[in-house]
Amino acid sequence: HRTRRARPAYDAVMWRLLLAHLAMCISAYGAQAQSTLSDYTEDVLTHVVLHKLGHALIREFDLPVLANEEVMADTFATVIVVQKMPERALAIIAARAAAFEAEMDEETVFAQHPDDVWRAGQMICLAYGLEPNQFEDLARDSGMTGDEAANCRDSAPEIGRAWRRILAPLQLPTDAQVTEFQGKVSDGEWRDAIIESDLIDRLRPVMIGFDWHSLITLHFDTCDTGATWFRNGRRILICDNLIARFERQNAQR
Repeated sequence: HRTRRARPAYDAVMWRLLLAHLAMCISAYGAQAQSTLSDYTEDVLTHVVLHKLGHALIREFDLPVLANEEVMADTFATVIVVQKMPERALAIIAARAAAFEAEMDEETVFAQHPDDVWRAGQMICLAYGLEPNQFEDLARDSGMTGDEAANCRDSAPEIGRAWRRILAPLQLPTDAQVTEFQGKVSDGEWRDAIIESDLIDRLRPVMIGFDWHSLITLHFDTCDTGATWFRNGRRILICDNLIARFERQNAQR
């Protein structure tokens, strides 16, 4: 008698479990369906990884930090893009600026990170100042005035020269055997897309160009903390939630 009375509740529980299982299967199927990265996401991620690489260099080699470290890492990423990736530099800088402007994070005056709009403007200023001809249209379309353009052309070469001098002693000889870098892609929604892209190959020449003390890993994983440099383990972590965010931005452009 008690069994017959309990049956409806039992059936309801089993039905909910079945629906939950179906939802998990659908989610898992969708998670495996991402096979490509947009050019926009690859370009934004290139600058993001180089920004984190800037932090890695600062920490691993005890580089002097004479101002905000986040700004310093931004300038490193931009200088490297312009100098080492000239064929993609315009697309990378334009995409990263668009991502900053899409997110529009407004920070307090004491925040570690400056406002996103400010970061976008400073990045364009630096890129334009380093290569005025290449970035002239982007600077103009971003609203840069004549006086601002002159200031950028004046200050950017100094920043580029400073990075060149500070990095020179850290460069690995061109004929040295490279053993201190690895790219790692864990299982997850964007695994196949990352492997099929040229993102790691695009970043590898920069990553292996420095005489690291020990193994440095560029790791793409399933997580929700964006992008992080971990001193413990010497790992640049790129989470899939960041990739999904940039893909959503690309779809809305």
